[in-house]
Amino acid sequence: MSHVTKTGFTIYATDLDAVEEACRVTGTVEFMRGQTSYRWYGSFLNDSESGRRYAQEVSPEKWGRCDHAIRVKGNSEAYEIGLVRNAEGNFDLVFDSWGPGRAIIEACGEDLYRLRQNITATICEREMARESYRSVRSVDAEGRMIIEFEV
Repeated sequence: MSHVTKTGFTIYATDLDAVEEACRVTGTVEFMRGQTSYRWYGSFLNDSESGRRYAQEVSPEKWGRCDHAIRVKGNSEAYEIGLVRNAEGNFDLVFDSWGPGRAIIEACGEDLYRLRQNITATICEREMARESYRSVRSVDAEGRMIIEFEV
């Protein structure tokens, strides 16, 4: 089975260093700069709604190809996340959540929310540092990330 999903999260080509840092902060995944394929089921079986939507954008014959990848640390069997260049020249996060792809969900959260949150936070912190602000991250009682900026 294949359950390939493209998240609704775009990574600008200029933010790859932030992606790498966010993977380090997340702690469960690592950025593979320049890796040109990502591990997934390997064939499209037309068995998931997310896969059918993605197939309308990108031909399934091109699935598994990427410009960079993210892999789950310590799990050589897990599927991977592909950073796939889109028509605007930026990157979409694409992954297969079925079977060995569950390791991605466990490492990054549903719809990759922990990874996406860390990418966004890292980009924001870098932008604010350019304006001479320091940042402090914390987590509230509900598990939400809080970033405070100080001059």
